[in-house]
Amino acid sequence: MFHLASVDYKDDIKVLKDTVLDRIGNSLKFICDGGKFILDFSSESNELKLSFSRLDVSENDSHLWDVSIRLFVTGDLKFYAQMLGRNNMSGSWCMWCLMAPNEWSKEIAEVLPNHAGEWTINKLKSHKVLISEGTLKKPTEIRGVVEFPIWDFIEVSHYIYPVLHGEIGLVNNTLDAFYDLLDDNVEVMSDEEKVAHNRTILADTALEAALEKSQEYQDSSTVDVSFYDILKSKVVMQMMMHATHWRGHLGI
Repeated sequence: MFHLASVDYKDDIKVLKDTVLDRIGNSLKFICDGGKFILDFSSESNELKLSFSRLDVSENDSHLWDVSIRLFVTGDLKFYAQMLGRNNMSGSWCMWCLMAPNEWSKEIAEVLPNHAGEWTINKLKSHKVLISEGTLKKPTEIRGVVEFPIWDFIEVSHYIYPVLHGEIGLVNNTLDAFYDLLDDNVEVMSDEEKVAHNRTILADTALEAALEKSQEYQDSSTVDVSFYDILKSKVVMQMMMHATHWRGHLGI
């Protein structure tokens, strides 16, 4: 395994496009177009030679390794959406099949024929063309397609499902359902208490985000120190007041 690049891009696909994405993509396309991983030994130069196409192989070389290549993509669902031209799409749409959530529980015979299949690169491209022409306008017709796929040489079926993120989502949903069960049947919280509890969580999250931004602000050399100190104190105090206010409602 080789580490090609490390980019801190805060989930912004534009940063990847402006830095390493095209270079990596062009190299992967070159490998994909050749379709082969060929390792030869040249008796003339006494060196090992790596090729990705039979066209680049000399008949005089000794073939040590010759296998077909299949490329796969792994990452989280947001990265998949960005690479397949579905950046910032609604989470209602599946990355692999054309069905909507309300169609998943139906028999295949009940689903519209053009929605029962799986996404492919060609289908995504054709779909984007229809959207650009104005043929498809409604969200149920657009189905989350925003742009053309970035790496159109790797099929959708070769985007591996992120098991870790799936497990995290399942566990989070289970915990949320468990806490709701406790609130309704054990604690028997009133609607007002539930609202106050949720606002406390939001206040803590906002405080954490504000402190993170404040640290980023502090690390920047472009901001006047005195202005930063005033701004930081104001933000932190406001977040702490909100958190204290809702904790008072909950009696914690």
